[in-house]
Amino acid sequence: MKAIKLSIYLCTACSKEKITTAGLIPALDRYASSRIRSISHKAEINDLGFLILSGKYGLIEAQQPIPWYDHLLVAEEVKPMVALVSRQLKALQVESLTFYAVDEQQDPSWQPYCEVIRQSTATTGVKLILKII
Repeated sequence: MKAIKLSIYLCTACSKEKITTAGLIPALDRYASSRIRSISHKAEINDLGFLILSGKYGLIEAQQPIPWYDHLLVAEEVKPMVALVSRQLKALQVESLTFYAVDEQQDPSWQPYCEVIRQSTATTGVKLILKII
């Protein structure tokens, strides 16, 4: 088994589509998104960390158990979410984060998520690579 380069992470936002199973299940199983699965797989085959930016919980790891929820991050929540995500980036000792996002011009609902990532990485000195998918 190879060592994961934990200071380098791939990341994407959560998805509206979720498995409605009651109780706690791993985030990767909760989100019904081929985008999330694809980026998780890319991280795994490259021995990189993988995080999901949740509009409710901030950064979560793929195996972190979460309940079903329905929450879209909005502009008014960006500032408190930046504070949370900045603390999470520091706790995880993230050095580089590649964030996979949909073009904000094509889907404005992505704007708060991208803004949280931009501000959090700038605040913590984490290298950000933004990839539009």
